[in-house]
Amino acid sequence: MKNVLRMARWNPYVGGAFLGLVLTVSTLATSMFIEASKYVGVSLTYARITGLIVNLFAPAYVAQSEYFQAIGIAVNWKMMLFFGIFFGALVSSLLGNQFKIERIPALWQQRFGSSEIGWAVMSFIGGLFVILGAQLASGCPTSHGLGGIVQLAISGMIAIGAIFSGSIPVANLIYRWKK
Repeated sequence: MKNVLRMARWNPYVGGAFLGLVLTVSTLATSMFIEASKYVGVSLTYARITGLIVNLFAPAYVAQSEYFQAIGIAVNWKMMLFFGIFFGALVSSLLGNQFKIERIPALWQQRFGSSEIGWAVMSFIGGLFVILGAQLASGCPTSHGLGGIVQLAISGMIAIGAIFSGSIPVANLIYRWKK
């Protein structure tokens, strides 16, 4: 039998089932043990990390900032989740022998060439859209979509529908666009 942890790719249905199980258990755990009103989601963690870094150099600014006071810049369970996602993906890619460092993703190079400036500009613009969407939705897609579906919330199902109905056409437009 093949070692599951060393597989390069998992069956998407098996991966989806595990994701659903993890989300369900985390929702139950956070609501039972720490009485969190919002469950899975890490978009605010970027601002908290920024607050922690700024606090190293300008603690007076952070102390006077209404924004940093409102969000709280302490290390919390969502920050641990944020780093856990990164290190979990790193360990998974190492175990599956899929880890590699790319300056420009191969699919992007095939479609648009090897301009690092073009890749950087488009990545920046894409990041701005993600941040704008998270701000407009008052949270990240994970929290609204996946976290909401685990709770059988209609808003979660609408969020996932909106995410897919927006991302699929954009991906098709970018990656099927003729040169």
